[in-house]
This record gives sequence, structure tokens and C-alpha cells, in this order.
Amino acid sequence: MVLVTDGTSLLITDSNDLDFNTNINQSFHNIISWFNSNSLILNFNKTHYVEFRTKNYYQVKTKVKYEHKNISNSTESKFLGLIIDKTLSWNQHIDHIATKLSSACYALRNLKHIVPQSTLRTIYYASIHSILSYSIIFLGRSSNVNKLFILQNKIVRIITNAGVRESCTEAFKNMKIMMYSQYIFSLILFTVKNKRLFTSNKEINQYKNQEQQKSTSTNCYYNQVL
Repeated sequence: MVLVTDGTSLLITDSNDLDFNTNINQSFHNIISWFNSNSLILNFNKTHYVEFRTKNYYQVKTKVKYEHKNISNSTESKFLGLIIDKTLSWNQHIDHIATKLSSACYALRNLKHIVPQSTLRTIYYASIHSILSYSIIFLGRSSNVNKLFILQNKIVRIITNAGVRESCTEAFKNMKIMMYSQYIFSLILFTVKNKRLFTSNKEINQYKNQEQQKSTSTNCYYNQVL
């Protein structure tokens, strides 16, 4: 369970459909009881649940209710600024960001005639870069993310007055703006900050050596028996 200022999220997993229905309803009742004990009120009109599944997975007949009130099933949910859909494709969130970037293109196109390039670069990092970098670690794996990089390319062309057919490679370098490499950089930072979540090469090699030693010992035993 995750509690934030204006909402509560609960994640429930189970491999069995019947147990899943039982667990989700029981957990929902427990949350409401906890709310009542802490003088909080749940807004049923804004409460919904999302079934995360693969694209080819069959529809699970899940029903969540409380005192004869059915909780609506949604295909997406907004969590900490991220729009998460039921298949984790991130398409809805990408479309949401694309709308913001399109608005930024319009604003920069009008501002470039009255402010210097240095100011436009500051605006980029304050408004556009913050939007892209916040969620890029999730969006980078989506097949639809190219839509954002195309808009980012368009924004850099506006700031640098580059032509439509002119390469933006040098413009990105001169302005010290990362494109797809921002995704790679974010992954590296996440890995460094959360090394405990990953298995190191040293640990893998130690495991392989142990398995080889076990295999050698077993072979020796078989040879002795024969």
C-alpha cells in the first residue's frame, strides 16, 4: 500500500483467480476499516481498480464491492504523475507528454523572436527537460517513445534556428542536451543508486564456479563407483 497526499494505492498479486478475488475484496475492506479508524473517508466516486495483464491474457472476472457498491474497473490510472495503463505500454502517458511538448513548441516559436538563445535553453531545461527526464526510465522501452524524441528534435531546431533537413547532432552537442542517450543515462543512474537490486558479475562467477565444482565432484564419485 502506498499513501500519498491526495490518494492511496494498493497492489495485489496472486496466481489463482479465486484467491485473487478473495484477497482484493478482503484488502479493500481492511483499507476502509483503517480509514474509519483514522477518521478518513474514502471517495467511492474516485475509486477504481486496474487489472495489469499481458495483451494476450484472457479477461479475469474480477469484482470489487463494498456494502453492495461496485468499484469500477479502469484501463488506466494516474500515479505520481504517471499514467499507467493495464498492459504497461505507456502509450497514454506518452500521448499526454506529447501534448505538453507540442504546446512548448508553439511557445518557443513565439518567444525566439524576442529572447536570446540562452534564455530559450533555460526555458527548455526548466520546462521540457524536466518532463522528459522524470519518466524516461519507464518510457524508453516503449515502441511509441519515438514520438517524444521527434518533438524534442523539433524543439531543438526551433531554439537553434536549424533547417528542417539539417542535422541536429551538433545542435544537441552544443546545447548539451541529450536525446535517446537520456534514457541510457537514467538507467545507469538508477543502477548505480540501486546496486543492491542487481547481481554482480562476481556473484555470477562465484555461482558458476560452485556449480562446476559440484559437477566435478559428482563425476569423480561416478568414476569411483564404476
